[in-house]
Amino acid sequence: DPQEHKADVMEKYSTWRDPSTSIHPFLESKNGASLLTKLFVWPLIVPLKMLIFFVFFPLFYGAAKVVQVSSRPLRFLFVGILARILLVIIGFFWIRTSWHRINKRNKIPAVSPGAGIRRGDVIFCNKVSFVEALYLEFAFSPVFCVPPTIWDTSKERPQGVVAVRSLIETIFDYFNHPQISADQCQPFASVLANVQAKGTGPIVYFIEGESTNGKGILKTPSLITPGLNRRNSHIVGFKYESNSFSCYSLSGFFVSLLKISCNVTNGLHVKYLVPEDMPPAPIE
Repeated sequence: DPQEHKADVMEKYSTWRDPSTSIHPFLESKNGASLLTKLFVWPLIVPLKMLIFFVFFPLFYGAAKVVQVSSRPLRFLFVGILARILLVIIGFFWIRTSWHRINKRNKIPAVSPGAGIRRGDVIFCNKVSFVEALYLEFAFSPVFCVPPTIWDTSKERPQGVVAVRSLIETIFDYFNHPQISADQCQPFASVLANVQAKGTGPIVYFIEGESTNGKGILKTPSLITPGLNRRNSHIVGFKYESNSFSCYSLSGFFVSLLKISCNVTNGLHVKYLVPEDMPPAPIE
């Protein structure tokens, strides 16, 4: 049962809290909509957004199922553009990207954020909402990967193995919370070598495995892999801005979509870590 599995995951990480703020990574933000918005805005915009979304979603779903192993340009043409249309429908009219520095002495690259990401590279990112899966498909037509989500907690978490997920699986994983064991995974080194040999990708690796509210980082498995270094590795973070409902939700697909549609507009800020701030381990 997906809900039971989510409860198990939450229990697994129930000891995680920021000592100064007591922020928990699995809590949803409260609805901040005014009474006027609920009475006069929602009845107008929500049915319209939902109707248009479910006109385009079957086209997107069918294209994503058919165009899975085609060339990147074809995948962008038939799937990526539809993904961006879906984002516009639910209020993500503009997606802001920027460079993020940890060390202020490091220089901001001259190229636009994300422009230096090539086929065969690896993007490490957090996992908040199915929205970022649509953005990543539009921006990169990637290969999606996740670590094992279940393991014997009396033993060490499996290291260096990932499960490759299709775009559709990735979207619905946010709601179904599949139980992926190490037996269903393959060595990350093999996935990376295969992607680099075929010139596909880049790889998007949701390093936490489970979706969170984006206010904290869960413990992550190590990925010490030959061929992975600062030049072909990128760290990306997603921050959402909404005026009513949070884009992070513990509900199913339809309810989550309904909540996002209640926001008149939605904002997504994608932050790319500058290459000089990339940590030397575990990727080197």
